[in-house]
Amino acid sequence: MATPRTDTPQEVAAALGALYPALLRLLLGRLERRRNADTPEGRLSPEQQLTLMTLRDGPLGVSEVARGTGVAVSTATRMLQGLTRMGLTEPETAGGDRRRRNTRITAQGTRILDASLALRDARFAALIAPLSDRDRTALLEGVLALTTALSLAEEADRPAGGCAPR
Repeated sequence: MATPRTDTPQEVAAALGALYPALLRLLLGRLERRRNADTPEGRLSPEQQLTLMTLRDGPLGVSEVARGTGVAVSTATRMLQGLTRMGLTEPETAGGDRRRRNTRITAQGTRILDASLALRDARFAALIAPLSDRDRTALLEGVLALTTALSLAEEADRPAGGCAPR
């Protein structure tokens, strides 16, 4: 029977570091292909996709969008303005306060986001299809563990009271 592996956090970090350039090449290659795409979903950048995903659960203020996407408020403002020009989001009054504005995803934004995510998932499926069942299982376990680690890191970075720093 094989001895179970006990990789140190440093060894796992080094493996992730080695994966990083390949992920960047994949992402940048997708961005280049998207620049030349003819479909609306082909024109969604990863940042636009993340912004629409953040808005999917309901209208949010710009600070909440910034927090949800991990960018500065000014960057979130520009992103929302661009998505609104594209017809993928629209502003609305927040509750009864006419001075406060939220942004919500439009029906067209939802359709384009769904198409974009389906395209992403199909590309990932094609990428991992050649792997053995064992390797796909190991990959899934690793992705789930990494997702847990990222969630724990986000929770640790969140200040007490659930509010993000300005």
